[in-house]
Amino acid sequence: MQHGPERSASVADLRFALHGARLPADHGEALAEAVAAELPWLATVRDAGIHAVRGTPIGGGLLGISRRARLALRLPRARLVDAHALAGRSLRVGAETLGVGEAASWPLAASVTLYSRLVIAGPAEEQAFAAALAALLGAQLGAESAACQVVLGKPGAVATREGPRGGFSVLLHGLSPDASLRLQERGLGELRLYGCGIVVPYKSIAAV
Repeated sequence: MQHGPERSASVADLRFALHGARLPADHGEALAEAVAAELPWLATVRDAGIHAVRGTPIGGGLLGISRRARLALRLPRARLVDAHALAGRSLRVGAETLGVGEAASWPLAASVTLYSRLVIAGPAEEQAFAAALAALLGAQLGAESAACQVVLGKPGAVATREGPRGGFSVLLHGLSPDASLRLQERGLGELRLYGCGIVVPYKSIAAV
Protein backbone atom coordinates (compact mmCIF):
# COMPACT_ATOMS: atom_id res chain seq x y z
CA MET A 1 0.00 0.00 0.00
CA GLN A 2 1.32 3.43 -0.88
CA HIS A 3 1.18 6.22 1.67
CA GLY A 4 1.68 9.95 1.30
CA PRO A 5 4.61 11.84 2.80
CA GLU A 6 5.04 11.15 6.51
CA ARG A 7 3.84 14.02 8.68
CA SER A 8 5.77 15.35 11.64
CA ALA A 9 4.61 14.18 15.04
CA SER A 10 3.06 16.79 17.32
CA VAL A 11 4.90 15.38 20.35
CA ALA A 12 8.48 14.33 21.06
CA ASP A 13 10.55 12.71 23.77
CA LEU A 14 12.82 14.86 25.93
CA ARG A 15 15.63 12.73 27.33
CA PHE A 16 17.59 13.86 30.40
CA ALA A 17 20.84 12.38 31.62
CA LEU A 18 20.52 10.81 35.09
CA HIS A 19 23.05 10.78 37.90
CA GLY A 20 22.53 8.08 40.49
CA ALA A 21 23.14 4.41 41.15
CA ARG A 22 19.71 2.92 41.70
CA LEU A 23 15.97 3.49 42.04
CA PRO A 24 12.94 1.41 43.04
CA ALA A 25 12.05 -1.26 40.51
CA ASP A 26 8.38 -0.20 40.63
CA HIS A 27 9.10 3.52 40.45
CA GLY A 28 6.27 4.83 38.29
CA GLU A 29 4.25 6.67 40.93
CA ALA A 30 7.23 7.94 42.94
CA LEU A 31 8.99 9.22 39.81
CA ALA A 32 5.81 10.91 38.55
CA GLU A 33 5.38 12.71 41.87
CA ALA A 34 9.02 13.79 41.96
CA VAL A 35 8.91 15.18 38.42
CA ALA A 36 5.55 16.88 38.98
CA ALA A 37 6.96 18.61 42.06
CA GLU A 38 9.47 20.33 39.75
CA LEU A 39 7.11 20.75 36.77
CA PRO A 40 3.68 21.41 38.34
CA TRP A 41 2.05 21.94 34.93
CA LEU A 42 2.87 18.40 33.80
CA ALA A 43 -0.31 16.80 35.20
CA THR A 44 -2.45 19.21 33.16
CA VAL A 45 -0.91 18.30 29.80
CA ARG A 46 -3.11 15.90 27.87
CA ASP A 47 -1.38 12.66 26.86
CA ALA A 48 1.94 13.58 28.53
CA GLY A 49 3.97 10.60 29.69
CA ILE A 50 7.08 9.63 31.63
CA HIS A 51 8.94 6.58 30.36
CA ALA A 52 9.98 3.98 32.89
CA VAL A 53 13.70 4.23 33.57
CA ARG A 54 15.63 1.23 32.32
CA GLY A 55 17.87 -0.62 34.71
CA THR A 56 19.06 -3.99 35.96
CA PRO A 57 17.36 -5.73 38.92
CA ILE A 58 19.78 -5.84 41.85
CA GLY A 59 17.50 -7.30 44.52
CA GLY A 60 15.66 -5.69 47.39
CA GLY A 61 13.09 -4.19 45.04
CA LEU A 62 15.71 -2.01 43.38
CA LEU A 63 17.08 -1.37 39.90
CA GLY A 64 20.69 -0.53 39.25
CA ILE A 65 21.03 2.24 36.67
CA SER A 66 24.05 3.01 34.53
CA ARG A 67 25.48 6.29 33.26
CA ARG A 68 23.59 5.64 30.02
CA ALA A 69 20.20 5.68 31.77
CA ARG A 70 17.85 8.47 30.77
CA LEU A 71 14.75 10.11 32.18
CA ALA A 72 12.46 10.57 29.18
CA LEU A 73 9.32 12.69 29.07
CA ARG A 74 6.86 12.45 26.19
CA LEU A 75 5.44 15.93 25.61
CA PRO A 76 3.81 18.19 23.05
CA ARG A 77 6.51 20.08 21.18
CA ALA A 78 5.20 23.36 22.58
CA ARG A 79 6.11 22.20 26.10
CA LEU A 80 9.65 20.98 25.44
CA VAL A 81 11.28 24.31 26.28
CA ASP A 82 9.38 24.53 29.59
CA ALA A 83 10.48 21.02 30.56
CA HIS A 84 14.17 21.93 30.26
CA ALA A 85 13.72 23.52 33.70
CA LEU A 86 14.08 20.01 35.12
CA ALA A 87 17.81 19.97 34.25
CA GLY A 88 20.01 20.49 37.28
CA ARG A 89 17.34 19.42 39.79
CA SER A 90 17.43 16.54 42.25
CA LEU A 91 14.57 14.05 42.37
CA ARG A 92 13.68 12.05 45.46
CA VAL A 93 12.28 8.75 44.17
CA GLY A 94 11.31 6.57 47.08
CA ALA A 95 14.40 6.40 49.28
CA GLU A 96 16.72 7.18 46.37
CA THR A 97 17.96 10.52 45.03
CA LEU A 98 18.64 11.10 41.34
CA GLY A 99 20.34 14.09 39.78
CA VAL A 100 18.95 15.32 36.48
CA GLY A 101 21.40 16.40 33.80
CA GLU A 102 21.02 18.15 30.48
CA ALA A 103 18.34 17.14 28.00
CA ALA A 104 18.04 16.51 24.28
CA SER A 105 14.82 16.19 22.29
CA TRP A 106 14.14 13.04 20.31
CA PRO A 107 11.55 13.16 17.51
CA LEU A 108 9.04 10.36 17.06
CA ALA A 109 9.16 8.28 13.90
CA ALA A 110 6.47 6.12 12.34
CA SER A 111 6.94 2.36 12.58
CA VAL A 112 4.78 -0.48 11.29
CA THR A 113 5.28 -2.20 14.67
CA LEU A 114 4.83 -0.55 18.08
CA TYR A 115 5.29 -1.88 21.60
CA SER A 116 4.25 -0.82 25.10
CA ARG A 117 5.79 -2.47 28.15
CA LEU A 118 2.58 -2.13 30.21
CA VAL A 119 -0.88 -0.96 29.17
CA ILE A 120 -3.54 -0.32 31.83
CA ALA A 121 -6.96 -0.51 30.18
CA GLY A 122 -9.77 -1.44 32.51
CA PRO A 123 -9.95 -5.00 33.92
CA ALA A 124 -6.71 -6.94 34.34
CA GLU A 125 -8.36 -10.23 33.31
CA GLU A 126 -7.04 -11.08 29.84
CA GLN A 127 -10.29 -11.42 27.89
CA ALA A 128 -11.81 -8.27 29.38
CA PHE A 129 -8.54 -6.40 28.87
CA ALA A 130 -8.42 -7.44 25.20
CA ALA A 131 -11.95 -6.11 24.69
CA ALA A 132 -11.11 -2.80 26.38
CA LEU A 133 -7.94 -2.47 24.29
CA ALA A 134 -9.88 -3.16 21.08
CA ALA A 135 -12.30 -0.37 22.02
CA LEU A 136 -9.37 2.01 22.64
CA LEU A 137 -7.81 1.21 19.29
CA GLY A 138 -11.14 1.63 17.54
CA ALA A 139 -11.62 5.06 19.13
CA GLN A 140 -8.16 6.22 18.11
CA LEU A 141 -7.79 4.63 14.69
CA GLY A 142 -11.34 4.17 13.46
CA ALA A 143 -11.61 1.78 10.53
CA GLU A 144 -7.80 1.44 10.44
CA SER A 145 -7.92 -0.56 13.68
CA ALA A 146 -9.20 -3.57 11.70
CA ALA A 147 -5.81 -3.82 9.96
CA CYS A 148 -3.86 -3.71 13.23
CA GLN A 149 -2.61 -7.04 14.56
CA VAL A 150 -2.61 -7.08 18.37
CA VAL A 151 -0.43 -9.40 20.46
CA LEU A 152 -0.79 -9.42 24.25
CA GLY A 153 2.38 -10.24 26.11
CA LYS A 154 3.28 -10.64 29.75
CA PRO A 155 0.92 -9.48 32.51
CA GLY A 156 2.29 -6.81 34.79
CA ALA A 157 1.25 -4.26 37.38
CA VAL A 158 2.14 -0.81 38.65
CA ALA A 159 1.81 0.29 42.27
CA THR A 160 -0.50 3.22 43.07
CA ARG A 161 -1.79 4.71 46.31
CA GLU A 162 -5.12 3.02 45.60
CA GLY A 163 -3.44 -0.36 45.15
CA PRO A 164 -1.79 -2.20 42.25
CA ARG A 165 -3.19 -1.75 38.74
CA GLY A 166 -2.73 -4.67 36.38
CA GLY A 167 -2.39 -4.87 32.62
CA PHE A 168 -0.34 -6.45 29.85
CA SER A 169 2.50 -5.64 27.53
CA VAL A 170 1.14 -5.00 24.05
CA LEU A 171 2.59 -5.30 20.57
CA LEU A 172 0.80 -3.73 17.59
CA HIS A 173 1.69 -4.60 14.01
CA GLY A 174 0.50 -3.56 10.57
CA LEU A 175 0.16 0.17 11.25
CA SER A 176 0.17 2.88 8.60
CA PRO A 177 2.58 5.79 9.20
CA ASP A 178 -0.24 8.09 10.28
CA ALA A 179 -1.79 5.50 12.62
CA SER A 180 1.63 4.78 14.10
CA LEU A 181 2.25 8.45 14.90
CA ARG A 182 -1.26 8.92 16.30
CA LEU A 183 -0.77 6.06 18.76
CA GLN A 184 2.64 7.36 19.82
CA GLU A 185 1.23 10.86 20.31
CA ARG A 186 -1.77 9.78 22.38
CA GLY A 187 -0.64 6.56 24.05
CA LEU A 188 -2.93 3.77 25.21
CA GLY A 189 -4.96 3.53 28.37
CA GLU A 190 -4.27 5.06 31.77
CA LEU A 191 -1.35 6.17 33.96
CA ARG A 192 1.02 7.43 31.30
CA LEU A 193 2.80 9.62 33.85
CA TYR A 194 3.52 6.34 35.67
CA GLY A 195 5.22 4.89 32.57
CA CYS A 196 2.19 2.95 31.33
CA GLY A 197 0.69 3.00 27.84
CA ILE A 198 3.61 4.75 26.15
CA VAL A 199 4.19 3.09 22.78
CA VAL A 200 7.53 2.98 20.98
CA PRO A 201 8.76 1.53 17.68
CA TYR A 202 9.76 -2.12 17.81
CA LYS A 203 11.95 -3.97 15.35
CA SER A 204 10.38 -7.42 15.40
CA ILE A 205 6.91 -8.88 15.88
CA ALA A 206 8.58 -11.74 17.74
CA ALA A 207 9.23 -9.40 20.67
CA VAL A 208 6.42 -10.38 23.02
